Amino acid sequence: MDFGKCSAILAGRKSCEVGTQRHHHSEEEVQEGYLLGQVIDLRPSAPSSESVHACEPPQETSTHPSNKEETILSVEAQAQQSVHKLQEGLTALPVRELVKTFRQAQEERVQAYNFFDQGLAQILSSRAFTEYDALCAEATAKFAVLSNLVNAVAECLGRDPYNRVVLARLLRRIQAEEKEKLSLTAALHLEKFRLATSTCSGAAGNENSDGREAMLLREGARRLETNIRHVVCRINDVLEEIRYEEEEE
Repeated sequence: MDFGKCSAILAGRKSCEVGTQRHHHSEEEVQEGYLLGQVIDLRPSAPSSESVHACEPPQETSTHPSNKEETILSVEAQAQQSVHKLQEGLTALPVRELVKTFRQAQEERVQAYNFFDQGLAQILSSRAFTEYDALCAEATAKFAVLSNLVNAVAECLGRDPYNRVVLARLLRRIQAEEKEKLSLTAALHLEKFRLATSTCSGAAGNENSDGREAMLLREGARRLETNIRHVVCRINDVLEEIRYEEEEE
């Protein structure tokens, strides 16, 4: 996910509202989501140094270990190595095992979202805003590896000897929805960042203006949370379709 997509979501909040309508991705959107996977790049959105220093207490210490970069590289390398080993053996698996591999990846993707959201909550509560880049890097490693694994499973299902074209298409729909979910999640993180920095660094004498800004940011966050819930519902619908399709011989 690039920053431009995230900014577009924030710039057009009303157009992002899904309401009760069902949203269908075009074939081009599905293919794009399938090919690109999930990547977070929010570094251009980091708070300015002035707002960071204004919000961070002098005695604040980092909530992340000093060897964070080494940890990120280790996590990514181990995950990529695991994926390569799985890819080598995918063609030897029956369809049910391939789908099971996909479902396990989906479960780990849910855990990755929890890690991402909990990391943000910790950063906001400790006001260690400069740690967000490292959090994004580690979350990106997790999402990208899982997305690549699902792509590999979809590729296997869509070709010989399986030729389960419908199953492969459903997995690609999952990928497109997950790409949108991550974009919305990142946009929500930005809103929460803006709310945190505007609340603690607002200029004196502009209480009414600051209050209105905070109200708009909270409203934007609520809309994004609603949109994320709708995406999750669509993902669950596709997962149900996958379950039925898997049972067909």
